[in-house]
Amino acid sequence: MKADPVQPERMKNVFVRSIAFPALLAAGVAVLALGLMLASLGRNLAQLAPLQTHLAAMQRVQTQSLAMQYALTHTLSADRPVPAAALADLRGEVAALARDSDLLTPEARVNLQRAQATLASSVLPARTVLQDGLTFMHEALAAESRAHDALLKSVMQRAQLEFRLAAAVLALIAAGGGAGFWLLRRRVLDPLRDLDGLMQRLAKHDFARVETRRADSLLAPLLERYNDMVTRLAELEAAQTARQASLEAEVRSASRELLAYNRSLAEADKLAAVGELAAGVAHELRNPLAGVALALANLRHDLPEGEARQRLDAVTAELKRMSGLANALLDQARHAPEAARRIELAVLVRELLALARYQVAPDITLEQHIEPAIVCLLPPDRLRQALLNLVLNAAQSLPERGTIRVVAAREGGVLALAVEDDGPGFPDTLLRQGVTAFSSQRAGGTGLGLAAVRRFALDLGGTLALDNLEPHGARARLRLPCAPSAAETP
Repeated sequence: MKADPVQPERMKNVFVRSIAFPALLAAGVAVLALGLMLASLGRNLAQLAPLQTHLAAMQRVQTQSLAMQYALTHTLSADRPVPAAALADLRGEVAALARDSDLLTPEARVNLQRAQATLASSVLPARTVLQDGLTFMHEALAAESRAHDALLKSVMQRAQLEFRLAAAVLALIAAGGGAGFWLLRRRVLDPLRDLDGLMQRLAKHDFARVETRRADSLLAPLLERYNDMVTRLAELEAAQTARQASLEAEVRSASRELLAYNRSLAEADKLAAVGELAAGVAHELRNPLAGVALALANLRHDLPEGEARQRLDAVTAELKRMSGLANALLDQARHAPEAARRIELAVLVRELLALARYQVAPDITLEQHIEPAIVCLLPPDRLRQALLNLVLNAAQSLPERGTIRVVAAREGGVLALAVEDDGPGFPDTLLRQGVTAFSSQRAGGTGLGLAAVRRFALDLGGTLALDNLEPHGARARLRLPCAPSAAETP
């Protein structure tokens, strides 16, 4: 029997006409909904812009207030006057804030001008100047906060109005969508319902061909396509099964290789030969270090009081620490590591930076941002050596000038400690491959500094992570268990 060449075209036209109107209706509703969403989004963004601008202005006022509070606190704690240059800088910053066009209230500008005038006073003591200026700054910030609340309330009222309008429009769209769905179901979904059972069989991975002789002439081509599809799916599933089996075999092989590689890394990480060498060197260094310490003690006795004695005291303290490290190396060789003791982290870091000051370039600034209340039970000499390695590594990566910061915070039972600099950052090779002993990216380096720090962290059950800062700079982050001392335990 010869096929009618006109029949497929007729079926195509009927099928297209059956879905054309519902499709156009649905497209119109979708375009309308999208347009309303874009319009609402644009208005919301326009309303949020003043809030963001004013919030930034409030943050600038708050930042300057904190600067004044820090200066006042420093004056009260150290019991020494504030430098005139610092007061001049504060006065200049407050003057700039008073001219800020993003402020909303004249009251805030008046208070900022009062703060500026107070800081310019040459009669009152510096401490009184700072206290009065800080009061005016707080009043300005309170005025801006009230204005911000009023602005936010206005934005919220407009947003609620737009929400009601959007809800009404959504109801209209829902009604239109319901009408469109009714038309779609009547003209499209009912004829396709018969395919539901066939698709359920397909969901159960039943790729059997369906009978098409009793199917409606409009859906017969669709069922034929279904038969072609399930045939192709059966072929693809068979190929996928074979590929999965192959991949599982490859994964098992790769896992065996990875385990073997990890075992070799674990053996290499022991560095037994280096430990033995370090123990021998430490043993040989103890006596010379004791002799140098004795000579320095005699030299200090002959020197008058002054800066020279202070420098000799710093050198003597470092010699004692080096002797302690040598003893610690020997203790580690005997499997007796340094005992943890109660340390005040801020004090330890301050003493460390005072010592490192003589080992870095004069134009490199050393800073610490550590709360005085942080107290942990840690091995102090090993911690000091690890931090000294990180600080000196940062100093060697900097050009002639720069800043090195030691930052710490306590996160529950974990001490988060970081050494940051504003230099060129760590090389990409180091970040990809990680810290490896005897692998240094710096000319003349041994590669043992970061490796020793990593070993220190691992011995305590902590971690060492390296990353780069934006736009430039490097950061080494230590996370160590910070057990509370007996004084902190409730």
